[in-house]
Amino acid sequence: MIAHFRKETRRATDIYGEVSIEVPDVTTNVSRAVESNQTLNLVQQLIDEMKVERDRDILLSYYAKEEEKSSICNRLELTPAHFDRVLFRARRRLKQLIDFKIGGQQ
Repeated sequence: MIAHFRKETRRATDIYGEVSIEVPDVTTNVSRAVESNQTLNLVQQLIDEMKVERDRDILLSYYAKEEEKSSICNRLELTPAHFDRVLFRARRRLKQLIDFKIGGQQ
């Protein structure tokens, strides 16, 4: 009996029922955009501070400029496997730099 009434409640098509219209909170989207922009600026600054030029080049080319892997390999004279290792090490160095800078601020 309970299941029957639950099912009827879910299937209710009363045209006079309450309609809820929610307007998305714009301030949340604005604050997220500002935070995202600040994070992007911080990451760009940290990439610029990296000591190894090839690390900066490969990170910016691959992630920021979205350059094709094959194009970067040809330009830097890397094999695809070597590219993967160089990219892995560059990301690891960037993460260490981020941890050092952010960890030092807290």
